[in-house]
Amino acid sequence: MLLDAFRIAIALENQCDVFLTNDKGLCRITEVKVLTMEQLDGKTV
Repeated sequence: MLLDAFRIAIALENQCDVFLTNDKGLCRITEVKVLTMEQLDGKTV
């Protein structure tokens, strides 16, 4: 979980528009738009 927090912090610091992950649990993050690979493939939106 610490590594995920570090990656989210980097995304926020760099003002990223989207954070791409395979971890559906990170979708609860509201400070940056989180997309899963499944969503990117168009299977779910």
